[in-house]
Amino acid sequence: SAIQDQNIVVIGDVMLDQFISGEVNRISPEAPIPVLNQTIIRNMPGGAANVARNLAHRGSRVSLIGVTGNDHEADQLEKSLSEEPAITASLLRDHTRPTTTKTRYTANGQQLLRVDREDTTPLSPAMLSEMETHIAAALDSANTVILSDYNKGVVASPMIQKVLGHKR
Repeated sequence: SAIQDQNIVVIGDVMLDQFISGEVNRISPEAPIPVLNQTIIRNMPGGAANVARNLAHRGSRVSLIGVTGNDHEADQLEKSLSEEPAITASLLRDHTRPTTTKTRYTANGQQLLRVDREDTTPLSPAMLSEMETHIAAALDSANTVILSDYNKGVVASPMIQKVLGHKR
């Protein structure tokens, strides 16, 4: 109950969690691996976006700040977050990197494989500067700040110093 009706800023590594489910009824003739007959694809906010979603579902108003690529996965993540009225998402699109995506393949309740698509290099100075502008605006009304670091290059020392040095 302590986080209900709070303005929380979540800054960090946003991701798209993708779940591809189906049935396995045979083994591939090309290699000794199962063949998945895909039946369902489900996309969900992951990483810092999942943190924001969980806080929103507990009654907080959340400002989410992160970086995506400029791709279909970013579109999917933004679509998922747009369905969360308590989240204001500032997802900056970086044309030099993909949206971090974790794709899990499952059959009969068993995970078969996870494929990660990501770039963990630090953000460019220009992207950091753009993020800092969004962060400064969000912090003006924040009760709490959460840095959600999954080691994907967004949460870095210069940005942390800007957050810690903010007037609030």
